[in-house]
Amino acid sequence: MGGPTTDPNPTGPQARIYPIRGESSDEPPARYCASAPVRIQAWRMDRSRILLIAACVLLAVFAYDGVVRLLLIGLVRLPKLPAELTLLTSILALFSLTHAWYSIGGRPTLVFFSLSAAIAWAFEEVGVATGLVFGAYHYTDYLGPSSGTCRT
Repeated sequence: MGGPTTDPNPTGPQARIYPIRGESSDEPPARYCASAPVRIQAWRMDRSRILLIAACVLLAVFAYDGVVRLLLIGLVRLPKLPAELTLLTSILALFSLTHAWYSIGGRPTLVFFSLSAAIAWAFEEVGVATGLVFGAYHYTDYLGPSSGTCRT
């Protein structure tokens, strides 16, 4: 009667029991998995590794076509990427998004990208239409397709 008692439902981080994927958390699961945090952590590391590799590949492609190929133009003839400026801009934007997703996470990246794209587009529209923001200027068709009324 006076001896130590053991709690059948211990608490603490080691004692948590997680239902296996596919089983409802409202009812007691038939099987348990005590290593769920380890699985989640491994998945996050795999996702981080994939994002980091994707960012490095995008940066390497941008550096090749935007810097290396131009520096070696008189020495070696290297192949050009198709749709030069549009593709380079897209690659740089994808690199920025991938790097931000890796660094700060998905939701802050999407919020920041959405806000900065909307604000930059609004400034460009006002600047081209009125000349207030950056002075009088206009765009040519060299930059490719446009959104809005920026082309004059």
